[in-house]
Formats: sequence, structure tokens, C-alpha cells
Amino acid sequence: MATAQFTGLAGFYISDLMSSSPGAALPRLLEKYLEAKHREAQGDIRGLIEFWNNQLGLAFKYKSPAPDIEELEARAEDYPELTVPWGGLRLACGVDVQGNRIAISVIAWGRGEESWRIYWGEIFGNPSDHDDPVWTELESFLFRPYRHANGAELFIEATSIDAGDGNTSDAVYWFCRKHRMRGVMAIRGVETGEIFRVPRRSIRARA
Repeated sequence: MATAQFTGLAGFYISDLMSSSPGAALPRLLEKYLEAKHREAQGDIRGLIEFWNNQLGLAFKYKSPAPDIEELEARAEDYPELTVPWGGLRLACGVDVQGNRIAISVIAWGRGEESWRIYWGEIFGNPSDHDDPVWTELESFLFRPYRHANGAELFIEATSIDAGDGNTSDAVYWFCRKHRMRGVMAIRGVETGEIFRVPRRSIRARA
């Protein structure tokens, strides 16, 4: 049954239940399903998504515990950018490095892991060059004081910078070594492995 206006191409879906392939036999499909449900119980839904997409031929619908839009809007607080609202106790910063820019996110953390975004923005330039002005501009965000609602000043205590891009990694490592005593560290996204390890010495000389 058509669900959209015909434009010259028709799309269909069919599940493995209609297939005569040996790999689609009912016992094998049930085995895959139970394996996927077992992984889901351990917090890994990748197998269930694969079963839903590949065996059933259906789009997987995520069930998220996140609040809906109206509830999020009701939680919103009005406070000026670059200032820390009541409840914010410590500041941290995350930096994402792309080929032509860096993105900065400054977060205030309070009790119970409550958080407030103090600033988000992008600085355009050439992050692969450690002499590019983007790194000087980044320093101005990392080491400046941030005014708290009570009148005090807070400083960023920890900064993580993405070093996963091979083209910009050297510049990121250079910046992190330069400011390692000020809580600046390089990070890389991995599914498994160590949470932290002591950085290795660079074998590349810098002028």
C-alpha cells in the first residue's frame, strides 16, 4: 500500500521471515534475536538495531529516557553568556578540532552532576599549524575569569581537546604540552581501553 506520492521510484521492504535462505531459517532468526536481547540487557543495543534493520527490514525506533521538548523548555534558565549561574561550582571545557576550525564548549558543573552551558562557539583558522591564531584565541577562552552570579570569579579547571584527527594531532599535542600544568589534556574517542595514561614524549622536534 503506497504511503507517499509516486515519483517514478517505488520502495519496498521485506523481512527474512519471507526468505528461503538457510541463514534466515526460523531457529537461526530466533537465535539472533535472543542474542540481541541479551546484549541489550547489558546496555549494548547495536545487535538489536542490526536485527531490526537487516532481519526485519524495519527502521529501528529509539526509546530514550530523555525528557520531551516541553519539559526541557520548562527547565531552561535565563542567564547571560559567559557567566556562571547560581548552582555552578566548577568549570570545564571541551574542544573539538576540525580541519578549518575549533569548537569550544564551556560547562559549569554543580551538585548532582547538574550542568549549565556557559559558552559555545567556533574559531575558524588552520588548527593543524600550532602557530595559527586559533590557538591564541583558544587561550583567551581557557584562561580568562568567568563571573559567577554571586560576584566571584571562576576559572576553567580542566580542558579536554580532541586529538583524533591525524592532520591536527601534532598541533593539539603541542598545545596540551604547553599548558599541561593548567589542566589541559588531549583526548581521543575509543570504545574500549584505558581511561587515562601518561602521555609519551614527542620524538619530533619543534622550533
